[in-house]
Amino acid sequence: MKELYRFLDNGDFFESIENLSNLPALLDAQLPLKTKLSAAVGLHKHILYIKRYHDRFRGTDLKRGLRVSGMKIVQLLRICGEKLNPHDDSDLATLCQIIEAESLIYQGDLVGALTVLSPNEDTYATFLVAECLFSSGRNAEAERAVEEAKALSSIIGYIEPNWDYLKQAADRGVDAVRSQKIRSKRWLSRTDVSLKEIIRDQIMQWSGGPRSMIRKTDRIVTVGSCFALNVSYALSELGMDSHALPFTEEVNNTYVNRILFDKLSDFLKTGIDGEFRSAPLSEIHALISSANVLIFTCGTSIGFFDKNGEAVIPGGSSAVVNAVFFRENTAHKISVAENVANLRAIIAGAKAINPAIKIILTVSPVPLVRAFEEDSALIGDCISKSTLRVSIDELMDGGGEEIYYWPSFEMAKWIVPHYGLGLPDNLLFGYDDGVSRHASKEMVQEIIGAFLEYSMVDPADSHIS
Repeated sequence: MKELYRFLDNGDFFESIENLSNLPALLDAQLPLKTKLSAAVGLHKHILYIKRYHDRFRGTDLKRGLRVSGMKIVQLLRICGEKLNPHDDSDLATLCQIIEAESLIYQGDLVGALTVLSPNEDTYATFLVAECLFSSGRNAEAERAVEEAKALSSIIGYIEPNWDYLKQAADRGVDAVRSQKIRSKRWLSRTDVSLKEIIRDQIMQWSGGPRSMIRKTDRIVTVGSCFALNVSYALSELGMDSHALPFTEEVNNTYVNRILFDKLSDFLKTGIDGEFRSAPLSEIHALISSANVLIFTCGTSIGFFDKNGEAVIPGGSSAVVNAVFFRENTAHKISVAENVANLRAIIAGAKAINPAIKIILTVSPVPLVRAFEEDSALIGDCISKSTLRVSIDELMDGGGEEIYYWPSFEMAKWIVPHYGLGLPDNLLFGYDDGVSRHASKEMVQEIIGAFLEYSMVDPADSHIS
């Protein structure tokens, strides 16, 4: 029993075929139901992991360079599932049924999987039925199964089936879209990996971004924080037609940018020109109206407000935040709800100028220069960026707009700290100029290079120069 708990607690059987081969014997014991369920969940997750990387599976015995085919591991996991199966109508039986069906699907035995599964009782089991039917060319039956599945509950609560995958599998074949089957992604634990491998594993297989939507001839306009300017420079260096409307990080909040698009809306209605931060509205309008893509970079969730609670821009046309300014104005946090409302208004404003424009949201990784409601800029920055990221997620979950997200923030903030042992120093913040707030040029180039590879209609164009 202790040995089994060691497997479950440490996850050893996920990584080594030698450990996994000992698991069936451990499952012969009289185990509590909770322990059996934990083991079954682990088995199922591992099958999904192998199916996502179905070509080969590498064990952890690096000294011997052990490599084991995914087929052998799946067959062994199926044996383990059979040992747990009570063959009744319990949740454990349903999960073991799913384990067996996943194993048969992996081996190409769709008829066998359909025989094992009990549809119309569990969402995920019926999802697998639909997968088998689509893969067998029985599309009408599969579509009915999908509709039935969406109305059911499921024992599988740790992943979300990707329903769009089923139609793609029917059109392109299971192997071509296998990695898109589920929306649960395993963290890449090894640190002896290159930056390219990390990006390929965690970003290029991600289905939530602007995949294959930009052409080499497209005009791109970046708006928002100072990071937007860095993005525009990097795009230009790679040969793209890119232009920026930069604002300093201190004043780049969604209220300030909403003010910009409100002014542009007034210009659109009246034709009366004006200025925003010393730039003629007519020029900004012309730039957006001629663009194919708008990249909007959110910088901070701290706003400046007058005594009436109205959002203001520090210093008017300049960015002066000083004692004189604070006699009349205050700074405080902008809530998720406020950010979502502002982003909706900004998107609507951009679409009013150019209905065909594609909008990509991102969050600047450049930290706050100062905190106003916290006595630590470190804590203040974490709250500010987290608020922005949640706001974008809530906006996109709400649907209604044709908008996309690119994870610049996640790439800059998560890759280097977690994988830095194997990465070059030139990816570090401050590498170029010794300023800890500044993302290095190399990091920005890697973010943009990955963005182009991910988003270009023609993958060959991602290597333009």
